[in-house]
Amino acid sequence: MEKWIWLVEQESSDPSQDAEIRKWLETVHVPGMLDVPEIKRATLYTNVGPELDALNVVRHSQGGLEKNPPDSGWSKGQARYVAVYDIETDDIKKTWIGIRQWIAEQHRKNPGFRHPLLRVVRRSVWQLTSPK
Repeated sequence: MEKWIWLVEQESSDPSQDAEIRKWLETVHVPGMLDVPEIKRATLYTNVGPELDALNVVRHSQGGLEKNPPDSGWSKGQARYVAVYDIETDDIKKTWIGIRQWIAEQHRKNPGFRHPLLRVVRRSVWQLTSPK
């Protein structure tokens, strides 16, 4: 059985609705994905990069360490949320097709399965390589 993670980064088109969007992600979408048998765990993370930048996250600079320049946060251009889905399967291609079909079916049956203010920034699938 191979282990994978699927990362889905999303951001809101209306940050003033952040509390509603986060509640929807936590109570509807992310737990709903657990209905897919190969998805063993689903977690949601929130990007707090600007707050960490304010704590003077350091970077390497020609043999030394220095503070990041103002407004050069590593979070710039990144999504607000990332959902992490842990997948276990013997055939990731077959599982991926099944997941995409399941999601399409959820969208047909329940238009609220996709929040109108969220947009996907990036999706990526990662295979566990170590430890096996």
